[in-house]
Amino acid sequence: MTRPEISVCIPVYNAESFVGQAIESALSQTWTDFELIVLDNKSTDNTLKVIRKYKDKRLRVIAHKSNLGAEANWNAAVNEAKGRFVKLLCADDYIYPDCLAKQHAVLVRAKHAALVCAARDIVDESGKKIMRRGPSKEEFLQGRAAVRRAIRGGTNIFGETSSALFRAEARKAAGPFDASIPYVIDLDMWSRILLHGDVILMPDVVSAYRVGSSSWSAEIMDKQRDNFMRFIDKTRSNPAYELTAADVFVGRMRAILQAALRLIFYRVILGWRST
Repeated sequence: MTRPEISVCIPVYNAESFVGQAIESALSQTWTDFELIVLDNKSTDNTLKVIRKYKDKRLRVIAHKSNLGAEANWNAAVNEAKGRFVKLLCADDYIYPDCLAKQHAVLVRAKHAALVCAARDIVDESGKKIMRRGPSKEEFLQGRAAVRRAIRGGTNIFGETSSALFRAEARKAAGPFDASIPYVIDLDMWSRILLHGDVILMPDVVSAYRVGSSSWSAEIMDKQRDNFMRFIDKTRSNPAYELTAADVFVGRMRAILQAALRLIFYRVILGWRST
């Protein structure tokens, strides 16, 4: 088989309710030169049964004989990818039909960009739209400057894996996914990729990121804030990012503020309660 232009990778564990929609969203793309790799991490529910219902020459299913853990399964996914560009699609998220076409066009046009990140819909467990999140305009940012903006913003300005498309070569240069700071595993990867290229932020909504009410509990917010603080320390320790003391101070203050504002938004405006 000739090398596909794009690899869409879905690492999955016990997601029988959602994985079918993720697979269908990939197979329904207007862009057709891609492979779809689904890696089941020894699910104990009917996930693998759901996956095997789909018959498409672009689909390759890998069923692990034992549970590798989430980090290892994510890395197995990108290591299996043969495409020039890669999208890691979480099994409970999904992409819209023009996602690959739009993001591929952006990366091909911008030769120095290693990563493109788009806006996304935040949806609940039933798929009902809660809000739009992400860039309001298209921007081209130099890699280190983009990481500095994220640090100073106190949040992941790029988005989750489902909203991103990256060059396979840049990911290989960046190294494997690292879940040692679990709530910023995607941001950590984007930051390392951005040492090897630049990023384009695009306002087009190309994916849906699914959350449950428990995702926004006070406990989860505290963990996200603390993880971001650890990420700041990790990034600051690498001189390649050229972060200043002011970057670190502003980032810490804004991480605290961002966590508080998110909790207020989801509790008061949406009426959700912590668990």
